[in-house]
Amino acid sequence: MPLIRRTRKNADQPETTPQRVCFDGQPATEIERTTDFVTVQLGDGTQPSVRPDRITTCTCGGRGCT
Repeated sequence: MPLIRRTRKNADQPETTPQRVCFDGQPATEIERTTDFVTVQLGDGTQPSVRPDRITTCTCGGRGCT
């Protein structure tokens, strides 16, 4: 029987799931955030980089935008 090797995840790197946000009233997934810009992925696959003040939180488990 062959041995199965499993690699341990690095404890220093927190496991993060993409955060659901809203951009211009559309649900989006936050890809990357810096102090000046947030890169989001929209439903059509585009990935604009926008100012953080244009991003709002999602409601209803990510199904609606406020």
